[in-house]
Amino acid sequence: MRVLFVQGQPCIRTLKYASALAEHHPEIRLAFAHQGLTLDAFYGEGDELFERWFPIPVEGARPALEAAIDRWRPDIIHHHNLPDTLAVTAIGLVDGAIPVIHDVHDMWSLRRTEYEDGLPEAVDPATDEKRAVENASAIVAISSQMAREIRTLHDTRSEILIYANYATQVGPPPAPNPRDRRLVYEGTLTTNNGHYDLRSILRTLGHRGLDVDIYSRRPTASYRSLGPRVRVRPSLTPSGLMHALGRYGWGWAGFNSSLNGRHLDTALPNKAFEYVACGVPFVCLPHAALAEMAREWGVGLVVDQPEDVGEAIAGADRKALAEAAVEAREKATVGANIGRLRALYERLSGK
Repeated sequence: MRVLFVQGQPCIRTLKYASALAEHHPEIRLAFAHQGLTLDAFYGEGDELFERWFPIPVEGARPALEAAIDRWRPDIIHHHNLPDTLAVTAIGLVDGAIPVIHDVHDMWSLRRTEYEDGLPEAVDPATDEKRAVENASAIVAISSQMAREIRTLHDTRSEILIYANYATQVGPPPAPNPRDRRLVYEGTLTTNNGHYDLRSILRTLGHRGLDVDIYSRRPTASYRSLGPRVRVRPSLTPSGLMHALGRYGWGWAGFNSSLNGRHLDTALPNKAFEYVACGVPFVCLPHAALAEMAREWGVGLVVDQPEDVGEAIAGADRKALAEAAVEAREKATVGANIGRLRALYERLSGK
């Protein structure tokens, strides 16, 4: 089977899919049509998982994507958002001849800030979202909360596969002290007042006597001046990060909900699964999907505000939470779940 991934800026979720498919379903051959940096350029690894890379210019995307489809001859086109523009283009080009999966990582209609992937913003993102969701052969959503939003906001009868942002691999055995109060945050940081603008939250944690280490691909200078307890560590490759996380007592997974609260209620971020895959319990704010995972899996604490974190950690049975995280490490990985995506490919392509 031949699958063509399509995305503006290739993201970590595509690297995870490709890694698991290579390990568990090597019969699936992958290529990537993209507009931004490759995975190697963005994350330091991942290009080798794809046989071909097809650069798609922002101007003149349609003929370039058409040429990529003609050259790769995919059985499935697997588009990843945001934005949704290339999904609409792919659906129009193949006109039903090739199944197009629309993988919804993020819904534009639930956001009040720009996406900030380094590419120009879509001209009409609301229309793109509607056309992509309503015309895709199937949809992949990261949570049941997102699937409900899709059904509520759009007229789609396509199958929706719920597939979370699972970790690439199980990390090494964790080794923190059971009384370790240190927090680690890994992932995106911004300064645009959106959900990844964590300056106020991290400053509060530090002022409350908690030590926080940050691993972020491109942290801005403002995150280096949040106080002596908040430290920016050197960025790591995804695999290197999995070796670092297990040294901490707690993962942090609380976000700024001032503008994008509705989006956050649908989000199950990569970091939550990566903490668990490393045997590290996490602390989050009451974002609906994330809080549900923390409670149902028994791997985290949910607090109402950052000021409550110290007291919550002091009163928690960290040993029990860590044991639950260790027990859940395997099911938190993309490899343990990749068979469901392979089955979707098979249902749509007949191969």
